Amino acid sequence: MKRLIMLLSLSFILAACDQKGSTSDTKDRARAEGEAEVEVNNNNNDRRATKMEADLQKRYRFYKGVSGDFEGSFKLKENTFTGKISFSPTIHILESDRVRTVEEIQDDLNNLFLNAEVHIWTKDLVVIGCVFEKVRADINTGVIKLFSSECTNSLEIKLTTKNTKAKDRKDSSELLAQSLVSGTQESIDYLHSAVSSKHSPNGYEFVAKKTQ
Repeated sequence: MKRLIMLLSLSFILAACDQKGSTSDTKDRARAEGEAEVEVNNNNNDRRATKMEADLQKRYRFYKGVSGDFEGSFKLKENTFTGKISFSPTIHILESDRVRTVEEIQDDLNNLFLNAEVHIWTKDLVVIGCVFEKVRADINTGVIKLFSSECTNSLEIKLTTKNTKAKDRKDSSELLAQSLVSGTQESIDYLHSAVSSKHSPNGYEFVAKKTQ
């Protein structure tokens, strides 16, 4: 009888140890699975952040490449006009070796625009000036559209070179945009502007050269 009691006691002890071991294994497994899930999420976020950072840098290279002052002259109704277009990015992006958080990069993407000023005048100092804020350029085609209800002029601007012909203007703008986005070219020297104006129903156009 005493032997039986001892055997039963030993069985209970072993069973309790097995149960404790099983609980411990379950906790270890859950912890490992949780850590693995966190690592997967971190890796996914890093990949997403890397892709977003690349997109941000492409857009910034384009905006930086068209920044500055551009001037050109044209004739309209026997009068000679000078047009000046100025571009500047709303924020400056610094390249970083570290992988920034998705939130940091998204904040830059949300706040990166072009600001533009356009002034058109004659030798008699007849001046038309407009300010365009938070402009989004098409970095694939190189087209920058400037429109404001407060301005009598609206402009469609393309990247160009000095001797680009009208039939080649679209392709030229796309090629120059790709050069800026890829980083093979740092800046643009010429812009072509097609202007629609309340004062000139047929519109007009001019090529502006970078002066600064």
